[in-house]
Amino acid sequence: MAVYLEKIEDAENYKVLPCEGEDVILPKMTYRDYKRIPDDIRCELINGVIYMMASPDDMHQWILLELGTQLKIQLKGKKCTPYVEFDVRLFYTPDESDATTVRPDIIVVCDETKVFGKKNCEGPPDFVIEIASDSSQKRDFEYKKLEYEKAGVKEYWIVCKGTLHRFLLSNSVYKESVFLLKESPRIEVSFLEGCSLDFQPIIDRFTSAFFQS
Repeated sequence: MAVYLEKIEDAENYKVLPCEGEDVILPKMTYRDYKRIPDDIRCELINGVIYMMASPDDMHQWILLELGTQLKIQLKGKKCTPYVEFDVRLFYTPDESDATTVRPDIIVVCDETKVFGKKNCEGPPDFVIEIASDSSQKRDFEYKKLEYEKAGVKEYWIVCKGTLHRFLLSNSVYKESVFLLKESPRIEVSFLEGCSLDFQPIIDRFTSAFFQS
C-alpha cells in the first residue's frame, strides 16, 4: 500500500495517510524527509512516495540469513561485501534531494566508498536480492525493478516460493531468467566469478511451505 506520512505540527512524529488509488497526487518526498521518519516505522521511499513494509515472518528471516551467510563466507577477503536490510539511496545526491531510498533484503557492494562508515549505501549496489512476499510482489517486480534498472544495478534476484527470477543488466535493460529451484537449487551469481547460492537448505527446512502457490 502506498502511503503519505504527514508531519504532525510542532512534533517529531508523522501520521500515516493511505493512498487508495495510483492517481493520487501527493507532495514528492526526498531523502531529507525520509531520514526524519521514526526508526520504528518500516518503510521505503520510491520515486518520492512512501511504501510501508510488513514485518518479516520466520521463513523470510531464515532465507535472508541463510543466503546472507553464504555470501559472507564466499566473499570473505574479496573486495565485494554483502549487507542485509541496509538502506540504499539509489540516486544519491549530497544535498539529500534524491527521492528513492529502498531497503533490500540483501545487497552486495564492490565500491567501498559507497558504504564504509556510512548510514546507508550512497548509490546503487552491484547485486540485490529481494525475498518476495504476497504483499511485496508488485513492488519487487514493478516499482523496485524499474528503479534498480535505471540506477544500473548489475544483477537483481527475486526469490519467490519455489522460483528464482534473475535479472541481468545488458545495455541498460534487464534480461530475465526464471529458475525452478526444485530442478536447479544452486544458482550462480553472474557478475561474481566463482560465487553461487545454494537453496537446498531452504528447500530441506521448509519443503511444502516454500513451494506452495
